[in-house]
Amino acid sequence: MIVTRREFIRSGSILAASLAGVGFSSGGADRREADVCIYGATSGGLLAAIALAKLGRSVIVIEPTRHVGGMTTGGLSYVDHGRIETIGGLTKAYFDEARAHYTTGGKTEGNGWSVEPHVAEGIFDRWIQAHRIEVIREARRI
Repeated sequence: MIVTRREFIRSGSILAASLAGVGFSSGGADRREADVCIYGATSGGLLAAIALAKLGRSVIVIEPTRHVGGMTTGGLSYVDHGRIETIGGLTKAYFDEARAHYTTGGKTEGNGWSVEPHVAEGIFDRWIQAHRIEVIREARRI
């Protein structure tokens, strides 16, 4: 069966259906259940988790390191954006929040396309909390 990305997100994901009733276990009696489990708290993984949470799905993100955001928070934070009008959705919201961070007293200290790693991770951490997404960090063994 071929499913478009849009159908995948609207349906709550095929993965959610396949995981129904199955819990994540990090060993022993530590079990968790969620509609969707995403491996990797990269920018893309986190935005997918947030989109699913907005649709009312429970999400667990498993991250093998202690940081979220992948390359965005790991130092590769300058974006060669091309045509600005093509950026929308959660990605635009991220850059809007980053730009707001660097705006003080009506003066913008940066264009928002180059974000310091700690600022990017702070944005992602706030969004994770706001959408009640569980992130299991330093989960190298399942």
